[in-house]
Amino acid sequence: MTKRLVIVSGKNRLSRERLKHILESQDMAVIGNTCSPDDGIAVLRSTRHEVDLMICDASEHTHQDFQALREVGRVFPEIGIVILADKLSPPDFDLAMASGARAFLPKGVSPAALQSSLELILLGENYFRRFRSADAGDSRESNSRFASRQVDQSSRSRRRCWAASLPRSPV
Repeated sequence: MTKRLVIVSGKNRLSRERLKHILESQDMAVIGNTCSPDDGIAVLRSTRHEVDLMICDASEHTHQDFQALREVGRVFPEIGIVILADKLSPPDFDLAMASGARAFLPKGVSPAALQSSLELILLGENYFRRFRSADAGDSRESNSRFASRQVDQSSRSRRRCWAASLPRSPV
């Protein structure tokens, strides 16, 4: 089995090294460990290998980082862009979607859950996990309001699907 090639990007060196260690334990090879998505683009352009994933820690994100990720998605559409974040707010989620990300995950995710999510991305799926305040360690009202709105919509959708699956027999 060939190792999947990954570029890790983020401002915090310790976080990048920890992520590199986790990924390498899951039969992935980190061929780039950069401070910013812009530096990741330079690695992508200089490598002769086909990179499978670019994982970006967006904890200290800037609009410039999201612009760089959009460029990665435009120039290298086969690469799965994964964004890790401390918190989720509607504007952050919108930026992630606009940047071409295929996954948006909380940084507090377990290594096993990260591996499962990355496997989905490598299969061509998108994965946008709903955040809860406990995932992100952030209890701000806007974050919890957004999560509860998602839960409400999801609950309504499940109820509709469940009701549609009931047999239609006369009473």
